[in-house]
Amino acid sequence: MPLPLKEGVDTLLMHLLARLDATDDMEAFAASENSCVVEELEDMLRQSGRLSTLAFLYETKGMLEKALQVWKFMAGNMDADIPSSARRIHKIRNSDQDEKLDFQLSAAKEASRLLEASSDEVLVLTHIKWVLKVSQDIAITILSSGKREKPISPEVVLAELDPNEVYVRQRYLEWLIQEKAEENSHYHTMLAVSLAKSAMESLVNDSAIGDMNDARMLSNDSSSKGSNRQRLRAFLESSDKYDPTTVLALILDSDFWREQAILHRKLGDEIRVFQILALKLGDIEAAEQYCMELGRPDAYMRLLNMYLKPSDGREPMYGAAVHLLELHGTSLDRLQVLEALSLDMPLQLAYETIARMFRSGVHKHRQGQISKHLMRAENFEARLSRLEQRSRHVSITDETFCGSCLTKFGTKLFAFYPNDSAVCYKCFRNSGSTVDPVTGCNFEKGVDPIYKD
Repeated sequence: MPLPLKEGVDTLLMHLLARLDATDDMEAFAASENSCVVEELEDMLRQSGRLSTLAFLYETKGMLEKALQVWKFMAGNMDADIPSSARRIHKIRNSDQDEKLDFQLSAAKEASRLLEASSDEVLVLTHIKWVLKVSQDIAITILSSGKREKPISPEVVLAELDPNEVYVRQRYLEWLIQEKAEENSHYHTMLAVSLAKSAMESLVNDSAIGDMNDARMLSNDSSSKGSNRQRLRAFLESSDKYDPTTVLALILDSDFWREQAILHRKLGDEIRVFQILALKLGDIEAAEQYCMELGRPDAYMRLLNMYLKPSDGREPMYGAAVHLLELHGTSLDRLQVLEALSLDMPLQLAYETIARMFRSGVHKHRQGQISKHLMRAENFEARLSRLEQRSRHVSITDETFCGSCLTKFGTKLFAFYPNDSAVCYKCFRNSGSTVDPVTGCNFEKGVDPIYKD
């Protein structure tokens, strides 16, 4: 069928469907491959309120900008009555307000379907703004889409996003870092700072709501605060790309002690980490776990000294000190431990632990002495065996042949292996000192052949 005839038939069919008020069929036809003449249908579709059909028609003709403009109009036309013929996008029949909100979401989802696959930065970033007003989650889906042939530059996206759209920026940065494995420290620091600000704002809001009697509001806000702090803490733990100094400066005057401990750990400030975990929070398990991560005995000694001689006029933490010695005392220097113990410490608290440390020390010393003497004996036996091998005698004449190449030795240099094989120096050099070229026998490493000249 000639193209003009196809166009005429399809356009006429669309008019007939409109007269029959077959909106579902019109949209299905517009969304499929067709030869409709858009220019001849635009006015009719607009006037009859069949905007969804018009948007689908624009899409099938490759006119994405116009299709998106229609979806934008439908999503933003809150004050206008929704034409009954356009209501097939959604199926609910609740209040007018609920129906309009559902209508907006449907329009935003249709726009998202187009924008998720588009690599046109200008097109995506232009329409993401109105989608954001309808649904932040849909906007995030568009920005984090993996359907594009050419990804949109993160720098461009972040520059276009409103700084007040905190949730969207955070979710986009999380996708960028976690899903796309972005290693740019600028983005990592940006996310860490944003999460810290959100967590602190949630804490302030929670304090303000705490003066009210609305239990429901308090519960909701506390949940939000916990979520923000959990996200912040998880990111600070997992990432090594952000700038700890920048984030620490932001939360330094807050009660985010565990977050501060994480940041000081990233900065290598071990003393401050111990002060926060052991003294400020009283979390001896976390403090000892940090010592284990450091993997050095001096870290345990530093923590022990902090337990016994805390600053700021605090009472010594004898219980924590004894707990530390019970678990890790055997790996510490006994003299250093004795020097660290305070004269005021009740002897009964540490007696058993210290006694066990000394018994363990004596045991280790004796084990070391035994191992030392055993090694000396093995070394002596090896040296004696080597001496015996090198002192062996062999009788070689001018007529003696090399066992490998059958060349007469004459006055040439030769080598003698422990299995009595004699070879010329050339064959010895080619074969090596541990392999007999005559028999192929392998000798233990370190057993040298006997050289004769």
